[in-house]
Amino acid sequence: MISISAALCGLIFLIKKERIGEILQLGWPLIALCLCYTASLAVHPSFTALKHSLAVLSITLFFFFYVQNGSTIRRNPIFLIGATMASIAFLMPSLLGLNMKNFDGGMAFYGMCVIVFLFMGNRPPNSSIAITIAIAFGAATSIYGYLIDFRMLITYGMLLALCYLLLSWRPGLTRLYRSSFLLLITTIGATMFFYMNIENSLYLTEINDFFIRTTDRPALSGRQILWPAIASAISENPWIGLGAGTLPSDIIDTDFSAHNYYLQVTLQVGLIGLTLALTCVYRIWRELFKAKRKASSLIFAIATLIIFVLHNASEVIMFQNALRVAIPAWIIFFIATSSSIREATQSDESI
Repeated sequence: MISISAALCGLIFLIKKERIGEILQLGWPLIALCLCYTASLAVHPSFTALKHSLAVLSITLFFFFYVQNGSTIRRNPIFLIGATMASIAFLMPSLLGLNMKNFDGGMAFYGMCVIVFLFMGNRPPNSSIAITIAIAFGAATSIYGYLIDFRMLITYGMLLALCYLLLSWRPGLTRLYRSSFLLLITTIGATMFFYMNIENSLYLTEINDFFIRTTDRPALSGRQILWPAIASAISENPWIGLGAGTLPSDIIDTDFSAHNYYLQVTLQVGLIGLTLALTCVYRIWRELFKAKRKASSLIFAIATLIIFVLHNASEVIMFQNALRVAIPAWIIFFIATSSSIREATQSDESI
């Protein structure tokens, strides 16, 4: 269903023939990542590799469509009603306990993000209504995470609200888009180092003991076993990976994903693929941070993007496994990018 919807979006993009060159120039890393997975699929064919390749292609086609039409679509009442109903429906799996909490909790989180993003609109980011919505969103998602026993959702809800408040009070921080992206990636790298070495370091073990004393739950979650094994497998072919369909179950006895998109994409298509994936994110990151008009919806989209990048350090949702979790987030980013580009174009034309 997702692939069919993506194909229709790609067809509309081509038929409309509007700003195709500009959008292709912005989205070249996505195209390159698609080609990377396709080449790996040709060398290491498997159904899983095909599935992963189609997932990347689907997000790419959604990118084309929503960046081309997002600034108009977000004002369409049919889209607003449909997106709101779909986002509410994303709450159902977690409320009914139908899926794994990491997936259904993520669906609920980004579904609610879509509703807030659309409702924020063009209000000033530091308006009382926008601030109240952001705080209420953070509180609601944190409570929701507690109720479904998804402790990271508590953290994500609080962090998103704090990021919004910080950027709404200090919008000048968005000029630091290069250093902020580097800081975020460095933080993720430090977290990965923590888990990979926690059982070999007395100091890191003490940090885990602190978690147990304060939360009655360990920082360990199996990643201290998964991630070193994956890193070791990556070292066998670091540049092009072991194949687009490779999973942790192919290298160790486990049914889990890598619980880290950045490790899993490197396992599959190497450092080349990882670089392309990060470049995809950075292109969107730069467009949102550099936008001239800092409306509340844009600031919320930036805050959501920060959380999305962090979330993929503990789950594999960016371009594969749980694509249904990532699509609402990508739609937010693509529509915000479309609006930013449209406003920049109109500003240049008025000069």
